[in-house]
Amino acid sequence: MDNATPHQRRRCRASHLSASLNLGYAGWTMKNTDGRPMLRPNLTERLDRLAAFLSIFEDPGFSFGLWIGGKPMPHLQLHMPSFVPSDPAEAFVRMAHDMGWVLPDLDWKSWKDGAEAGELLNCPETLARATPEQLAKLLTVLVRQDRFVEGSLAQAFDSGFLVAIVRRADALRHEISTEEC
Repeated sequence: MDNATPHQRRRCRASHLSASLNLGYAGWTMKNTDGRPMLRPNLTERLDRLAAFLSIFEDPGFSFGLWIGGKPMPHLQLHMPSFVPSDPAEAFVRMAHDMGWVLPDLDWKSWKDGAEAGELLNCPETLARATPEQLAKLLTVLVRQDRFVEGSLAQAFDSGFLVAIVRRADALRHEISTEEC
């Protein structure tokens, strides 16, 4: 590594960091620095990381982000508004990807129009009984949809739906810890 380029040294440091965090991605296998495949985080760890956002999201002063722009410009032009997520909102999306809550192989557009998604999206009692797999499907829809419909994840937060998903993850985490005792 002595004659490595700065770019190669940064990549090596990053892979050491990734290996020490033991983060995996659904759909493909990360390798640590010695070439061995890294393990995906277990369910308890995934639920812990998701549930960690509950206190942040329930803080009355928390903002998921803000809209900027949308001002009239000279010559009858309009500057299109755009959504700027807060740092915790960006961290949430990053965590969702890192911990495998965003499923790369899910046909999310078709799934969100199906009966299972309809029940979870429209019935709070069903969401309160959702499985980890169902939470992952919902989070996949929300995160992917936000790439096409800017601000839709913030809308899910404002409506309380995203908080309900995180609250369910917290409940599942407690159910698992109770079962282990």
